[in-house]
Amino acid sequence: MLVMATGPSNATRRIVYRRSHNRCEMCTVQVSSGHIHHRKPRRMGGRKKNKYINEPENLLLLCEKCHMTVESNRKTAVDNGFLLRESDDPAVSPVFVGSRRWVLLSGESYLPAPAGSYSEVV
Repeated sequence: MLVMATGPSNATRRIVYRRSHNRCEMCTVQVSSGHIHHRKPRRMGGRKKNKYINEPENLLLLCEKCHMTVESNRKTAVDNGFLLRESDDPAVSPVFVGSRRWVLLSGESYLPAPAGSYSEVV
């Protein structure tokens, strides 16, 4: 039986690692093999249903500790952009990265998040 990969490609993983400078995008600790976290979960249907699901704008590099924090504190994770609601678009949904600023994820870089596109809850 052939099993299809549902995660990001190796090229996309390299983009996420470069964007973060190999640091957890939540706590900034240096990581060599962190967790590539989907801000908007894959759910059933994966990339067939949502083409953006494995794009860099929907992905974050997290250390294992921060990944567990995101998964166990889901409301805070949503408030800070680490998890997104079904109706959210990852390309225009800001995230509060470890440098303590709100940004939009754009491939290999961070863009300043427009004022009013996020709440001050952190």
